[in-house]
Amino acid sequence: FVPLTGLLCLAGCISGISPTDHTFVLTEAPDMTRVSKQTMAEIMFEYFNAPAITIQSAGVLALYAQGIWTGVVVDCGNRTKITPVYEGTVIPHAVMQSCFGGMDVDNALTSMLVEKFGSTYSRDSSSLDMQRFKEQHAFVARDSDSAAGMGAGGGGGGGGAAADADLAVKHRMSSGTNLLFDRERFLCGEELFTASLPNGCKGLAQGVHWCVQKCESVLRKQLFGSILLCGGTTGMDGFPERLQHDTTALLQRRSVDRAASDVPKVNVIAPRNRKYTAWLGGASLAQMDDFGDRILVSADEYDERGAAAF
Repeated sequence: FVPLTGLLCLAGCISGISPTDHTFVLTEAPDMTRVSKQTMAEIMFEYFNAPAITIQSAGVLALYAQGIWTGVVVDCGNRTKITPVYEGTVIPHAVMQSCFGGMDVDNALTSMLVEKFGSTYSRDSSSLDMQRFKEQHAFVARDSDSAAGMGAGGGGGGGGAAADADLAVKHRMSSGTNLLFDRERFLCGEELFTASLPNGCKGLAQGVHWCVQKCESVLRKQLFGSILLCGGTTGMDGFPERLQHDTTALLQRRSVDRAASDVPKVNVIAPRNRKYTAWLGGASLAQMDDFGDRILVSADEYDERGAAAF
């Protein structure tokens, strides 16, 4: 929690805002322990003398930002978290977390470049280079067959060299070097849809399916109908369409004995500003009429009840 303390001190110095004059909305990961919550509360109340705070799930806040109360939040940043939420409450036994995420995509991309350019490319190049490349040029193939075709040099119906030429793009690295990328543009994103996730799942679609199946059957149609993306890694072109395609195909394969009307319809929601949806959700939450009375924990209440107040 040292970075939290330093960040808030810096923000206060820059903005001239005193923490003692404002309430705070803080986010928590699905696996955050009671001890960690208590530590965070102690910092806010005892170090910064905040009058009141609330600690909310980042997934719930992402839904709030879209005006949605029930859905599955697929948060893919440096890590991956899939969080089913019903009426603003996380369904804890159905949450999936994985250390796999954007950092692994960056590492895979780096390995591809080392293999391609050899000694002309350094593994020590800034990770910011990889992030910028993903945001500017990376995309996700519409399905695994398309990815396999492009990976074999058959994309676009042409030969291997022609296909690579269609994909080719120059990207300027922070060192000033211009590198030519082609198949790496989609191969890096393919990692997300083939990675080994917890509970024997392979790829994000199976992860989403597992999480929803862990919820009560009466909720599943509603959950599949509101799959919300957030996190910077989901911003790659084609990501929402691929997740929708793979999840729909998986449902259809596992529902061959059911009537078509009984198979849930998959709807992936991809806000333009999904890199910041949890922050936007916190802002929306703070504007609710009952924010102060129902959601906030005051310093006095924390002194009286401790971590139980949360």
